[in-house]
Amino acid sequence: MKHSAMTTLVAVLFAALFSTLVSCDSDSGGLTVEPFQPAQTRSHPAFRVQIVPDRSTPVEVSSTGTIFVYPFSEGREPIGQFPPGTVMIEPGDRGVIIGGEAEQYPNRCRLVSESGHLLAVRSDLDASKAYRYRGVVDVFKHSGVLRLINELSVEEYLLGVVGKEMQHASFTLEALKAQAIVARTFTLYHLRASGIQPPDQAFPATTFFQSYGGVEFESDLVVRAVRETSGQVLTFGSRIFQTYYHSACGGKTASGHVFNEKDIPPFKGVECGFCNAAPVARWQMRIDVQALQETMRGWAEEREISLGRLLGLDPVEVDSSGHGTYVRVRHSEGAFEIRADHLRMLVAASGQELPSAHFRAFLDEQSGQFLVEGHGYGHGVGLCQHGAGVMASAKDRNHGEILVHYFPDSGLKWLY
Repeated sequence: MKHSAMTTLVAVLFAALFSTLVSCDSDSGGLTVEPFQPAQTRSHPAFRVQIVPDRSTPVEVSSTGTIFVYPFSEGREPIGQFPPGTVMIEPGDRGVIIGGEAEQYPNRCRLVSESGHLLAVRSDLDASKAYRYRGVVDVFKHSGVLRLINELSVEEYLLGVVGKEMQHASFTLEALKAQAIVARTFTLYHLRASGIQPPDQAFPATTFFQSYGGVEFESDLVVRAVRETSGQVLTFGSRIFQTYYHSACGGKTASGHVFNEKDIPPFKGVECGFCNAAPVARWQMRIDVQALQETMRGWAEEREISLGRLLGLDPVEVDSSGHGTYVRVRHSEGAFEIRADHLRMLVAASGQELPSAHFRAFLDEQSGQFLVEGHGYGHGVGLCQHGAGVMASAKDRNHGEILVHYFPDSGLKWLY
């Protein structure tokens, strides 16, 4: 990346200025925004995300341009190509079968669409929807199953994250900018922490990491939010940290203790209240005891924990926000504690949903269900998306003011 002497000097001055800490006082005007630098002058890190769960069944890939097949290495000529349209990809006995050709391709290969066109992937052939992706799609075959990984720049990836994480039309530009910076910080933190990964490994495209949906979830506002904050991340003590975000906190954000984070100001939890009108701010639901019990039994057996008939779910280590770090599971043979986020995963695996760890549960033995009432949606740590939306639209706060509210004493830094 080439710069003139003046450009370099300006960049150094900006980096020095914004690596300092910024007060969380709302009168400070929030984080100062650096003048926009065109994206084409920047170097964006590459990112890899798994877009199709491992499967032994065929996957459909299409494009309005020519589809080229390369070996999984750079600087080589394509080893195959297909005209615009659709090709089926499936595992073969000696490699990967593409387009029904008798000659099988290597177990590791890369699909690239003609310049100016996108690749679309339809993993469920019984469904009608194909999702388009920027970048390239890598295909790996191992142990008889396929794994598809989308490689693209971090900034391109964020377009599909911000758009999917904040889909509601009420979210305005400033709220989307705040989301873009938080998601970018989270992404780059994990990218650095993961180091060099094997080529067939990638981050998930689900809520286990960040929801990513590709081009279908982009919009003009999302593109503006990502591009106008390009390269910007949150810092504490001049270092990026693992930022979190969730749908709605239900009144107050949770402390970082939910994820065993260090006790630093950005993770202390703050009063919100902006999300109180959100549909998920207050909720009631039922959880089928038998379904959860069967799912939990496998989890318990792996850890050599006895599990009888479920009797109660009681949040413990509850912070001032009302979110519990752990949940005490009472059953007919005793009790044990499980991390709240792990319990939510088990509830999801049983085909149900526990919106947050801010809840009370009552056993209705007659119906065989837990009657649950709670607050918020998500783990409650960091940025409250619905709260940010209200701050931007109803309170006329800019993205800097939103960020210093939810991450007190944080700063802003340009990594590229």
